[in-house]
Amino acid sequence: INCNQFTSPIEINGGQTIEGYQEGKLIKAWSTGKLLILDELPKLDPNTAGILNEALAKTALPENSERAYITNTRGDKFKKKQGLGVIATGNGYPNTESTAYGANNKQHLSLLDRFAGSVYELEKNPEFEKKVILPNHLFLWAVADTIRNLVEVNKWEAPDSIRFMETSLR
Repeated sequence: INCNQFTSPIEINGGQTIEGYQEGKLIKAWSTGKLLILDELPKLDPNTAGILNEALAKTALPENSERAYITNTRGDKFKKKQGLGVIATGNGYPNTESTAYGANNKQHLSLLDRFAGSVYELEKNPEFEKKVILPNHLFLWAVADTIRNLVEVNKWEAPDSIRFMETSLR
């Protein structure tokens, strides 16, 4: 699901559209044991995110549990199938309103807790970065790494990545 402020609950749980009834992507993944990717989760309207939160609360239940089901907008029940996975991506810290990325919404921590191993951080690999930057530009890497450390320590919304370092060389 490409999450944004216009993502409809219909896209998640299904519902009536101009083309007739369409099943939601969460329902499809849930009932077939597939992977659902929520791209740009922080852009999702918090009210719509509540639908995900309610369903994902049941992901920890074993497949044979009487409560391991969700319902679509018609009221049909769907049992969770083995293999179900849900991955969320985002460019900002999901529990704060972002000033660096427009249209991001503060997401409730209960939704974020549904994801085991949630990680919102910049990847940092100094050995790889130094190889990419080349020896004659290590000063640039040192400056960028110092800025990145300040961003991390102070939790500023100003990512400084290897993409920045590579672009600076051009």
